[in-house]
Amino acid sequence: MQYRCTVLELLDPSKDICDEFDGIFCKTRKGKYEVNLPLTELEISEDSPNFQFIEDYWYWFWNWR
Repeated sequence: MQYRCTVLELLDPSKDICDEFDGIFCKTRKGKYEVNLPLTELEISEDSPNFQFIEDYWYWFWNWR
């Protein structure tokens, strides 16, 4: 199931949730709810200015971590 959300910020891996399985998390908002999600769970439209950043992180995370 997919939901639209807004990424509010990246969470600091030294202080917040972060692990070898999920990697770096970000704080997102959907409506009135805030949810922390791993960056690898985000799907971004190819025309977004952030698309390549997420793709590069995803590639690095799954291939070189």
